Amino acid sequence: MIKKDSIIIGAGLTGLLLAKKLKQSGKECLILEKSRGLGGRVATRRIDEMGLDHGAAFLSQVSHDSELKFFTAPQGFYVKKGMNNLAKELSKDLEILKEQKIHQIIKVSVGWQLEAENGSKFQCQKLILTAPLPQAMELLKQNSLAPDFSHPMYEIHYSKAIILLATFNDLKADMQSLDFEDHHFLLMKERDLHPQGLVMHLSEKFSEDFFEQSDEEILKEVMNVLKRSPFSKNHIQKFELKKWRYSRPKSIYSAPYLEVSPKLFLAGDAFGAPSESAEALLKVL
Repeated sequence: MIKKDSIIIGAGLTGLLLAKKLKQSGKECLILEKSRGLGGRVATRRIDEMGLDHGAAFLSQVSHDSELKFFTAPQGFYVKKGMNNLAKELSKDLEILKEQKIHQIIKVSVGWQLEAENGSKFQCQKLILTAPLPQAMELLKQNSLAPDFSHPMYEIHYSKAIILLATFNDLKADMQSLDFEDHHFLLMKERDLHPQGLVMHLSEKFSEDFFEQSDEEILKEVMNVLKRSPFSKNHIQKFELKKWRYSRPKSIYSAPYLEVSPKLFLAGDAFGAPSESAEALLKVL
């Protein structure tokens, strides 16, 4: 049994930033992350040892968090050396356990007891869930901790995102990122990443329409878009398809966090900017 004062589930931007602030305040904290990587939807994929950003929530013009030092390109926000570099910087000196998918949360006298699918057990006084709201709510429902269905948080829904990562062998030096038919075509050279890399962030409507189709069917439709675009004469070398079921919330909750039970908090992108949630939670943790 690992015991900590505070445990954060999720190593996305909100979780990492909150843990950093807690550490700076001298407070004990542990992050549990279900995957092998950090940053959640702040993602950079490497092809030919060079980066292509595909963190869907940050590829188009959205309100951003000045504390996290994003830079602005013609289409979207980015972080120098790739989006996942931000997660690496934030995670320095933090206590993080990866591949810890929590499936059980039990209320105990000292606070909360957790169990991961691999059998690991944890205990804390204060618990903060920072995963996308639908995933956090599913975990709470599994453990009979979710609020009543009349709660306004159930009105928050997420957009889906389909993204194609591609490299070309003949991108001209004067080509630039552009929008076409509501799709974003983002050249990675503008982010000092893969000089021949293109990220196609398909429109919200396209993503909603085709998300549940097979990868083969989606790729067929994506290639049809590419053929109509100004990049139609370029020749693809390599490509990968990425799908984000919870790209970003379509609306934001009215407060920077929600205490669903004593010392059990919900935070994350559904509650606004990461630094605002982290700063507000810091006052009650």
